[in-house]
Amino acid sequence: MKRKYELEESIKQIKLNPGNNKNFIRQLTNSNLYTPVRNINEDIKGTSLIFNTLVDNKNDQYLIFFTNIDEIRINEGLSKQEIIEISYYDIVTIIFDQKSTYCGFVINPFSDSIIVDKDDIYQINNRTAFSEPAFVEENAIFGVPIKYPKTEFEFIKQYLKSIKSVNSVYFTLMQQGSSENYVFIVEHDSEFDKLKPEIFNTISFYLPKEINICVIESDDKKAKEAVKNSMLIYKKE
Repeated sequence: MKRKYELEESIKQIKLNPGNNKNFIRQLTNSNLYTPVRNINEDIKGTSLIFNTLVDNKNDQYLIFFTNIDEIRINEGLSKQEIIEISYYDIVTIIFDQKSTYCGFVINPFSDSIIVDKDDIYQINNRTAFSEPAFVEENAIFGVPIKYPKTEFEFIKQYLKSIKSVNSVYFTLMQQGSSENYVFIVEHDSEFDKLKPEIFNTISFYLPKEINICVIESDDKKAKEAVKNSMLIYKKE
């Protein structure tokens, strides 16, 4: 509850001072939002959710999300639907899915109406602070671990599909003495300095905090030995 309150406070701040959005970004990327969904169909393939949207005067579609249940109750029709919680990174995954036609999302559309479009999402992901241990190849042993969080890797794979400039990503475990790091080697078609924070933050979000993560590009000389003992976790179709 504290996290949602802090997000609501950050929304008040940016409405008063739109240029000062650092706190809003921090709260948004670490919060869950509420949204009503329609026609939840469960079958052997899983659960299907139909999200509600708003359409602007350009016929662009935006998903809608809410900071609390009271915001949903403003619209009587929506309040009768099933309500779920969803994280910022799951929202981004939906929006950037290859089949998606969404242009972004709106927070509290009946009151605050904070619009976050695709350009905003790119900026948010690239501005989120990240840190990682140094990649040191000397005396390192590389290999794919027998056990790794496969479910979380599937979420990461789905998100990677949304980044058009990523061609493929390899994974290996780097061991140096008692230190272990998950290393992700990225083949891409963009500026890696801008791409790296987005990939690192996404991977960090899904993996347990105790796992050390390194993200390097395939052109890096240090990556050659790592790739030899890695597995492909994503390849652009």
